[in-house]
Amino acid sequence: MIKESKGVEVKLGNDKPIQQLSDSGLDVRLTTAQYTNGTLTIPTMLTNQNSKSVVNVTLNVRLSDSNGQTIAKDDFTIWRSINRMPDTYFRPKTQREGKAITFTVPKAEHYFIDAKITDVDMR
Repeated sequence: MIKESKGVEVKLGNDKPIQQLSDSGLDVRLTTAQYTNGTLTIPTMLTNQNSKSVVNVTLNVRLSDSNGQTIAKDDFTIWRSINRMPDTYFRPKTQREGKAITFTVPKAEHYFIDAKITDVDMR
């Protein structure tokens, strides 16, 4: 029997980045988690190492408790440019703040996160 991985540990109040993901020259860094009013928020930072502009970035994120039980799972579009408006595109060799990942979950001292980049659209 293969046990599903819990993922990377997320500790509240820890100021170190949680995880870095990469796909097609795009780096996504999940930064310091915060818990406020029933919502766990994980900000994202994007770095475009590619020679093309990024117009869309989607992540699949699973949040687990300390026993490895999934408590929340969702897809998040953390970057979306406006079609046919090049000034909204995420340009090559730049860094931008992405949309935060948010879950409404019970408060815990730590969680485990398993995140994957599922879509990167470039122009």
